[in-house]
Amino acid sequence: MACLNGERIKHDAAVQILALERDWTRIAYVAFGRWLLLAQPDNPNLAKTFAAHFPFFAHLDSAIAEVHTLQGDELLQHFSVAELRKHLLPVRFLGSYIGVVLDEDAKKEKAERNRIAEKLIAMRREPHGPLLKRYVDWLDGQKMSTRTKRLYLTAASQFCQAESLTESQPCREDQLQRFLRRHRGSRASLYRWITFCQKALGWDIKMPAVTSQKNAPPKTVRDLASLLAKINAAGLDHAPMEALQRAVAKAFGFPAKRMAAPTWALRTQGNELYLSDMTESVRVPTSLRDLVTMWMHRASTDASTDMT
Repeated sequence: MACLNGERIKHDAAVQILALERDWTRIAYVAFGRWLLLAQPDNPNLAKTFAAHFPFFAHLDSAIAEVHTLQGDELLQHFSVAELRKHLLPVRFLGSYIGVVLDEDAKKEKAERNRIAEKLIAMRREPHGPLLKRYVDWLDGQKMSTRTKRLYLTAASQFCQAESLTESQPCREDQLQRFLRRHRGSRASLYRWITFCQKALGWDIKMPAVTSQKNAPPKTVRDLASLLAKINAAGLDHAPMEALQRAVAKAFGFPAKRMAAPTWALRTQGNELYLSDMTESVRVPTSLRDLVTMWMHRASTDASTDMT
């Protein structure tokens, strides 16, 4: 099988490189075939795998003039994160071939930017599309991570779509109240939207107070909402660790001190996320995933720093 694979890859490479214009991509594609053959000599589908990644090298051929300019960041400029995942084998090959290493933080940043761009493209023909594009432009001037911007945009787009908002039609407080009755978890993320409406659009609107009726939520829920509002105002990335810890504890009914233990971990099961320690495992609701994930990330980072 190894001999047969070698002959097929050699033949296919000789044909396919004729479509490449640059010497360095031709040499790299042939080397990629040898790299695959060494790694998986007896794979019956090796020749098919080799050919499936030719589009990656064709893209490199048209985008990168000189091999010495190719770095991890350069790949992210010319390929989407989805494309890089699809062509994971040639990306790994480039790592061993010329030392290209993708920066994980840069990759996540690119993925978040792509999600924002895709959402704006999907909404560009909607009545609220220009309004949300203006919101994103405003968020770009704020100090926050791209991931936080994407979360704020998601909440605002749901609200605008539900209430058919446009730039020429200011939202009313009763619209916010109606939306928040159906989407209580969006309150924290919409505080930044309210600020945008006030400062950038000049709308006379404020966040409705939590209703104090007989069926008002318990004090624990009110306290959690208050904590989430403060965290959101600061941004998940910049909120004090104490506030994140208290919010996670309040959300799951644990004492705040218990969350300081280094035994907590996140695990996934199917589409569900669970927060677990030595004795307990609780499902993390979708509305709290960002909070819990950020708290866990910050807690892990602090623990690593303490050990150094």
